[in-house]
Amino acid sequence: EVPPYVRRDRLRVRREAGPGGAVLVRLLSAHHDSAPLPWLQSASAVVHGPGNGEGARLAGPVDLIREGGWSALLQLGASHGPGLRLRLRLGFSSDCTASGVDAELALPAEGAAGDAELDFETTRVEYDIDAAIDAASAPLPEPMNCGRGAGRATTP
Repeated sequence: EVPPYVRRDRLRVRREAGPGGAVLVRLLSAHHDSAPLPWLQSASAVVHGPGNGEGARLAGPVDLIREGGWSALLQLGASHGPGLRLRLRLGFSSDCTASGVDAELALPAEGAAGDAELDFETTRVEYDIDAAIDAASAPLPEPMNCGRGAGRATTP
């Protein structure tokens, strides 16, 4: 059996301070800050407060803007505490076999060292080895008679 081809992509999520207590959320390549994310077609974000389940919706949904990298400014106000949750809806390009993913993670603390990371499957290709074997073992068609026996060279 041939294992499937699976492509996994990673994304870093960074939180930066925005104007007036807003939070700037950036989606970055796992490779480096300016690396492109060609598989990412769309992204939106919602911020929820701490607690089980939904928690209080504090901001969003907001579409992330692709210009100069994926980012969104989320107005949270000053009354939020620690334990914020970020929900992302990511839409993948048509080159991917998966259409997208919903992901939730703890919103990194402001000024936190390091970024949060997401890892997910964007492409999976299954190989039907039985069909390939059947096709390869099918009998070949009879060869065409291209003048067999006619015009043989004779040796003097």
